[in-house]
Amino acid sequence: MTENFKPQPGQICWNELNASDLEAAKKFYSEVMGWTSQDMPDYQYTLFLHDGVPVAGYMDIAFIADGDQIPPNWFVYLTVANMDEALAKVNSNGGAVMKEPFHVDNMGTIAIVVDAAKAVVGLVEPD
Repeated sequence: MTENFKPQPGQICWNELNASDLEAAKKFYSEVMGWTSQDMPDYQYTLFLHDGVPVAGYMDIAFIADGDQIPPNWFVYLTVANMDEALAKVNSNGGAVMKEPFHVDNMGTIAIVVDAAKAVVGLVEPD
């Protein structure tokens, strides 16, 4: 997330492309959307930028558990005010936690859940 972007609870806060061909993705989104890219030195992660502002990320699908069984996809993250409360609501409303909360510097606490319709979504409690 950028310093100027302060998502509110309930809003989409991040999008991530999970795929296996970074160079093809860089070329495609550069040509189609005008995005540039910036590799993150301490992570196996790439940011896509529009006019210098991060708009999405790229992660090699091989680094995702069972990534060899998942087709390339765009993944969405939703903002929550309190991760513990959000996960309790997920569990009490027919969802389940797939990946327990973990922290990412300069972003916040993240958990991956499945909703009652069996769709997978990320939750973020921003720093």
